[in-house]
Amino acid sequence: MKYSLKEIAIGPRAHGNIENEQHKLREGLVAVLEGRKSIPMAVTYLPPYHPIAPATEETSHNKSIQPTAEAASD
Repeated sequence: MKYSLKEIAIGPRAHGNIENEQHKLREGLVAVLEGRKSIPMAVTYLPPYHPIAPATEETSHNKSIQPTAEAASD
């Protein structure tokens, strides 16, 4: 199989680009894992807020737990 001079010249450059990209990925991953960088994130959706009323004694399912003095002072 014959290769043109252009094909021979492009091959090593493409391999170099791949090596450079892999090196950047490894550096970035190590920086994230070491805590030196963070992954940027954008919140695109938040579910609607529905406040929940605190449980009352009538709706509590665990009647065996007795309130303590510490809990009453909170």
